[in-house]
Amino acid sequence: MNRDFDEINRKFSDFVRKAKGLKTERAMTQMLIQAGAYSAELTPIATSFLLNSQYREVRLTMEGWRGEIGYGANYAASVHGASGKNKGKSVSRTPARLGFVWGPSAEPQFLDKGVMLMIKTDADSILRGAYG
Repeated sequence: MNRDFDEINRKFSDFVRKAKGLKTERAMTQMLIQAGAYSAELTPIATSFLLNSQYREVRLTMEGWRGEIGYGANYAASVHGASGKNKGKSVSRTPARLGFVWGPSAEPQFLDKGVMLMIKTDADSILRGAYG
């Protein structure tokens, strides 16, 4: 009888751990999706290559769940770290068909700003929704 109880208790503990893990994975995914949406609004767009290179990944590590969002384009870090000194100045790109250096809604550090905006406006509600 005691062995049956131990087995039930172990299975229940495994179930709770897995359910909690799924909630965490889901919450992290939702936060990354929202951060990506905010970042996309601030991303400079000339050919859409940079914007379309956005990725997100949620994975389980030895320390717990890890979420990552970024841009895979080889020049993403340069654009992200640019000073933005030409923002709002209508400086044309070369070739001119690419539009302006900084579009009207583009911002330097677009990914950082998108993540911070998600944290300020959505993180609490996402976590409350995930964990009740």
